[in-house]
Amino acid sequence: MTRERTAYGIDDLDPGVVTVARVDLVRGRVASRRVELDAVPAQARAGVRGGCYAAVPVRQSFSHELTAPFSRRSKAVRVLPTLLDLQLPFALDDCLYTFAELKAESGSVRALAVGARTAEIERRLGDLVEKGIDPLALDHEGLALWSGALRG
Repeated sequence: MTRERTAYGIDDLDPGVVTVARVDLVRGRVASRRVELDAVPAQARAGVRGGCYAAVPVRQSFSHELTAPFSRRSKAVRVLPTLLDLQLPFALDDCLYTFAELKAESGSVRALAVGARTAEIERRLGDLVEKGIDPLALDHEGLALWSGALRG
């Protein structure tokens, strides 16, 4: 039995224009094409089967490379939020963030921190809901593009 998987990527950053990329995985091969929002099934727009994915624009989010001066990953993970807080011009408590990549290097741990202010995330989700879209996931735009490029 062949399993086909479908997902939709939403790009609505141009005022009044919603661009949708339909991505299908069939027999291990990826195929993508542009479709109209009306062509996205209601279940997918509602964040269920074959869901929609969207991103927070780079200009409304942040990414910072951090280095924790510990060789043990467990210690580094505990101090990374403090290091990130020092880099931001606003309170870390006003944000949602994650450390997308952790690498141990000769006595230290490097991390890529990505996130956005909670207000920006809520605004982005509200804009999508107004268009009838409830995404399964909301990613950092730069990280999503980078991940996609690495997958080829």
